[in-house]
Amino acid sequence: LFLFFIIDLQEVIGMSNEDKLFYRDKTLEMFRHGFTSYMDYAYPADELMPLSCRGRVRGRETSRGDIDETLGHYSLTLVDSLDTLAVLGEIDDFVTAIKIVIQSVTFDADLVISVFEANIRVLGGLLGAHFAAQKLKEQGEKRLKWYKDELVWKADELGQRLLPAFNTTTGLPYARVRSRNRQSTTVPSSYKIQGSFPNNESNAHIHTNTHSYSHMFILTHVHTTYTYSHTFTLYTYSH
Repeated sequence: LFLFFIIDLQEVIGMSNEDKLFYRDKTLEMFRHGFTSYMDYAYPADELMPLSCRGRVRGRETSRGDIDETLGHYSLTLVDSLDTLAVLGEIDDFVTAIKIVIQSVTFDADLVISVFEANIRVLGGLLGAHFAAQKLKEQGEKRLKWYKDELVWKADELGQRLLPAFNTTTGLPYARVRSRNRQSTTVPSSYKIQGSFPNNESNAHIHTNTHSYSHMFILTHVHTTYTYSHTFTLYTYSH
């Protein structure tokens, strides 16, 4: 496997500028096809079902088991694509998508969701898009003059809803949490946490939360967020 990797790497390094431009444009074309199809046929659903060209709405389609815990009625594909739009230079679509997310995406569906997936794809997507928007503003992008950290507070709304998953003896998070929040600013006792004992969770699940919540603390200075993240960071690195 390593040998094949070296061979492939050498082929990439040895590509002509013409080939690199061709594959760059092909990549952009493929992304545009997928993203445009989602927006045209699936939004505001979480996913596009490619064969039927319809949006997958959790609860309306046949259950796929645990994989459906990725879906939370929060336009998952749109949020997950935000920073990719910026990276690929699709700034008009990036600005439009940010506005849609700020105005339309909510986290109040009464669903049990995967903490890991919500963290890496939704919380991470919002934070990545914020950093991209911030950088573009610093570079003088006039189309983002209006942006004032709205994505950070959207991310904080989700982050607060995920926090009850960390109410464990170790501080390591459970795999699932019920997303609906019946109180607007505090961590409510009515949250229902579901999942196996945290020690059975993967390192990826644990450490990606550390990364996201550390950034959330820096951006919002919300002490509660820092407390949970810091607890399981210390636990992880001391065992």
